[in-house]
Amino acid sequence: MDIKSTIETVKGFAKEIAEIAKELDKAHKLMILGHKNPDMDCIGSQVALALAMREHAKEVIIYSNGPFNGYMSDYEKLYVNKVENIDDIDLFVVVDTSSINRIDVDFELPLEKVIVLDHHVTNENFGKVNYIDSDLISATEIIFMLLVFMDYPFDRNKTVVQILLDGILSDNGYYRHIRTDKYMSLIFTYLLISKGADPKETYDKMYVNNNIDEVKLLGKVLNRIESLKDNQIIYTHQTDDDENDTVHLSSALLFLQMTSIKTGKIFVYFKVNAAENKVIISMRCTPEYDVGSIACFFGGGGHTVAAGATISGDYETVKKKVLDKISEVYFP
Repeated sequence: MDIKSTIETVKGFAKEIAEIAKELDKAHKLMILGHKNPDMDCIGSQVALALAMREHAKEVIIYSNGPFNGYMSDYEKLYVNKVENIDDIDLFVVVDTSSINRIDVDFELPLEKVIVLDHHVTNENFGKVNYIDSDLISATEIIFMLLVFMDYPFDRNKTVVQILLDGILSDNGYYRHIRTDKYMSLIFTYLLISKGADPKETYDKMYVNNNIDEVKLLGKVLNRIESLKDNQIIYTHQTDDDENDTVHLSSALLFLQMTSIKTGKIFVYFKVNAAENKVIISMRCTPEYDVGSIACFFGGGGHTVAAGATISGDYETVKKKVLDKISEVYFP
């Protein structure tokens, strides 16, 4: 199967893809960055691009402060979280990140050396070259298209093919988030599977990868579910004490259960970090709503149906602000 001609037929290649490929070809030393609290789409995008570029004799740094929870911890060894000098870095590639303040980085980026690959409709186009495609469910799909455009030999490296599949299936919820206007990941996963990626391996990582204590934690957080507006706003929270080094809650599993509530329209998961006086909020919603706009109001970003933000303050204060805003906008 000719993957390149298939993608050209069903999707096409934007001119930005060619510009980015040219920038990558010119650069000798790269740093690949993602967003804070990376998910598998972010990690899949970073790692797949890095491994492919190393095969092109590029020096590549993959940067993140984590945390790398669950099966994502398998990739932690590939990352660094400290760089002494960035002056000799030719190009910074930022993936799956909609705004500058969401980038997981501890230094000021020279934006004249930044290219951005993202799928969030809220992206601020902060790079010198930006490829933003909100018709795609995941950023990993953009990495796949870029590598296809660059004639990457997928048959040569099963690891890259599998990581691409992991990233795509993570963000499409193992096909649960396919919609009439977002279906390209169906085609892309078919193409990757045809090159040796194993969807069962991805499924087991995502859904058959928890220990007993993690399942108990899921039950504890589900037991905290509350609701507002005739059970249309569904929310729950997790505290600092709930997790430890060996027990982490999968937000994918949590939202799988929360979104099964028939009356629910907007779903909010508050992850409390009292030690740093902040709360990470993750939101999902049914297609007629837009949690991306709510996240943007609080300095975050994302998609219309899946978004998040990090807000300073204690849980009760942050919870009231977020739920009041959702109620004001959608359930006055």
